[in-house]
Amino acid sequence: MIESLTEIEFSNKELQDAYLGEAYFLRAFTHFFLFINYRNIPLIKELPKAPNEYKPQATPEEAWDFIIDDLIKAKDLLPDKNFWDAKNKGRVTKASAYALLGKSYLYRSGIEPVSYTHLRAHETGRNLVCRLLLEKKKKKNCI
Repeated sequence: MIESLTEIEFSNKELQDAYLGEAYFLRAFTHFFLFINYRNIPLIKELPKAPNEYKPQATPEEAWDFIIDDLIKAKDLLPDKNFWDAKNKGRVTKASAYALLGKSYLYRSGIEPVSYTHLRAHETGRNLVCRLLLEKKKKKNCI
């Protein structure tokens, strides 16, 4: 979609920027969600040309760089909240991009909650609590 939007001529440049900003935001949000829950994800930077075209998994640094770059582009292109009329209430705005960008910086810095998709199936509640506390370095000894 991003490739298509840059080729289309719009009579309203602000509207074109808003649509393009939304596309960058949604791509970043999708990658953010997948990365937080699954860690090793392929980066889909453009539409695949063939159904069997596979992308390799990205390193965490590559994933964060990609997500943050898209969010920076989105915040530069997206309009303020007063741009959309009442019929378009709830659309992505500049504030949405800033919020997810800030959250991305926090997650990247290591201040992130534990992803519960990586829990071990055999752990009991007590063992789980101990392991999580040790992983987050909040407690050194867990009995």
